[in-house]
Amino acid sequence: RAWLGVGIRPVSAEEANRLGQENGEGTLITELAPGGPAERGGLQPEDLLVEFGGSPVKDPSHLQRLVAEARIGKPVQVKVLRSGRPLALTLVPSNADEARPLRSSGPGRLSR
Repeated sequence: RAWLGVGIRPVSAEEANRLGQENGEGTLITELAPGGPAERGGLQPEDLLVEFGGSPVKDPSHLQRLVAEARIGKPVQVKVLRSGRPLALTLVPSNADEARPLRSSGPGRLSR
């Protein structure tokens, strides 16, 4: 199973608006596993992940399904909103067996 090494949570309407996401969709990144695929790819806590592999991300459970379907070792294009600005990044999911503890910056859940 693919793994990114992120803690995630739903984004509130207020947060989505502040981050520039008018439709309220996306998943807020709360934590990163040190040295994990998300950190290596440039994700940061407080990024709003809005697209994964060309698919719009609706909510945390949707992101978890998209990650689970990703191929281990195959680069995936993601789009985030960081401080209201769109940013494209490339993440390379690794094997969930390599999962590391998350570096906490608030409450979150592990995405696999």
